Amino acid sequence: DTPVAQEIACLSGPVVGFVGAVSDYKLNTEWLLALAQARPDVNVVVVGPIGKADPSTDVGRLTAQPNVHCLGHRDYDVLPTYLKGFDVAVIPYRINEHTESVFPIKFFEFLATGTPVVASNLPSLEQFYEHVYVAETAEEFVEHCDTALLEHDVDAAQGRVELAEENSWPKRIGRILQLISERL
Repeated sequence: DTPVAQEIACLSGPVVGFVGAVSDYKLNTEWLLALAQARPDVNVVVVGPIGKADPSTDVGRLTAQPNVHCLGHRDYDVLPTYLKGFDVAVIPYRINEHTESVFPIKFFEFLATGTPVVASNLPSLEQFYEHVYVAETAEEFVEHCDTALLEHDVDAAQGRVELAEENSWPKRIGRILQLISERL
């Protein structure tokens, strides 16, 4: 019953979206730019603060594209209205010393929507690669977004939702408490 955010509902064409902090050290904006330039009919939506952790972050080339929409920070409680409008959710992180061991919690939030996910080959996500499209280059990122936009697999969508449910905070904390209990 969640309505789609008006900023997305008014867009014509498919939406590939990212939610999170936009910082050059982490987010591979070149991949988003490659997608925007290669697929002018696709809307690239970025929801999150720009440069908060890295003030030198420059999204000028990205925002110069007519099909890129950098919406800025949104309160956490309204994020589901943005996610509902995504046809594909993306996590295009750079692979570097800052991100090699990062686990993007947004991963499970994206999966919980059932929406196809395209992500960088983050080592922390390796155990989940079979459930998402994994890119190592800008070209692969664009190709995987194309494939994901064409996906209409109800079973795959349900599998993503179930994987997210298996990794909900209550279930994860339950497993941690069980491990602690077993050790004690």
